[in-house]
Amino acid sequence: MDERDERLARTRPLFQAYPRCAPERPVRVPHRIPVRFREKRQVPVDAQGVVVNVSLTGLYVAVRHPPGIQDIVNLSLPGQSVDGDDRPLRLRGQVRWWRQARARDDEALGFGVKILDFASPEQRERYRAFVQRLMAAPTGTAPSTGPAPPAVPAPPEG
Repeated sequence: MDERDERLARTRPLFQAYPRCAPERPVRVPHRIPVRFREKRQVPVDAQGVVVNVSLTGLYVAVRHPPGIQDIVNLSLPGQSVDGDDRPLRLRGQVRWWRQARARDDEALGFGVKILDFASPEQRERYRAFVQRLMAAPTGTAPSTGPAPPAVPAPPEG
């Protein structure tokens, strides 16, 4: 976690209480989950990676060969890693940026995804609840799969 992320984590309760003070960059929560994704191209490409951090509006996927910027990707997160459900969590996003070289040893090669939409409203709610649990968990602890606090807004409608 870089210095800016640490500052954001310390001030998260203030931003939730006073949303107009929130920074432009959504709060990202470090969490590692395996992910499968499909790039939408003329010939679709299936690939695997690891989600490194999540927010209500996007996520970062560590992978050796990221898709192109602006590419649309369909992602599938294993339900057991998200909320204990056997069904995968499916979403569609757009690649907004990628990192193909490391500036520091702790940086993973990969790409940032802006979430565009989910397979269903139920999937959107599962993702929102998952991110809320991560945000509410003390740093360095695994979140529970219990109900999430209602203070965080829902991800963008697609």
